[in-house]
Amino acid sequence: MLCIGGAEGTDIDLWEDYSTGYSSFGKEGVVNGDNTKSQSDWASATSCISVGAYTANNTQRKLNGNSDTSAYYTLGDWAYFSSYGTSINGEPAPTVCAPGVNVVAAANRYYYSVYNINNAKDEMKWDGGVYDAISGTSMATPCVSGIVALWLEAVPEATPAQIKEAMASTAVQDKFTAASPEKFGHGKVDALSGLQLLMKGSTGISQHTYDCMADHVYYTLQGVRVACKPQQRGIYLKGNKKVVVE
Repeated sequence: MLCIGGAEGTDIDLWEDYSTGYSSFGKEGVVNGDNTKSQSDWASATSCISVGAYTANNTQRKLNGNSDTSAYYTLGDWAYFSSYGTSINGEPAPTVCAPGVNVVAAANRYYYSVYNINNAKDEMKWDGGVYDAISGTSMATPCVSGIVALWLEAVPEATPAQIKEAMASTAVQDKFTAASPEKFGHGKVDALSGLQLLMKGSTGISQHTYDCMADHVYYTLQGVRVACKPQQRGIYLKGNKKVVVE
């Protein structure tokens, strides 16, 4: 039971972390809850990148190999479970949206019964474990985390503010983001465009004209040693830096 006291006419926003919001249960003076106030307190930090989810795949692959196309999701549109809103300090959420519907990923095999694992199709299991199609901002957020990790590998000196700005300014806009900008934030994350923007002002990868007499040994990004001058233009490792050989 939840009891809330207050003066008549007072509006109270509250939520719980399991379903979409509290129900009025038909009581006078109470309205059904929604997702618009259900962002986490952590998302109110100005340096935080908050992530919403959109539908990049509306077909669910099941363990037995069958697939279902869900009527709950529209390809390219915002996912109904993805929270949005403005925190008390004025910080909007989400910053961007990423794929978060029917994402095929490694699953916790202890969550599934032996029957389910034994009857899973070969393409949905590996080394005693299973893969499953999972939906949630819990799937969209790792996508953005991985993008940030790759950006920092290429531009290690990038600051949190620069990364957030690159992510926001290069996010993809389309008919879905235009229809519901408050749900998508700046738009759909674009890994390549954000990286290209960061690299424009980066010193992590330098332009370099090869001089065989003066330069040291080069390696490919896979760690293969290149004797003297690389045969092809591209990005190589020299010392502890990445360089572009022209």
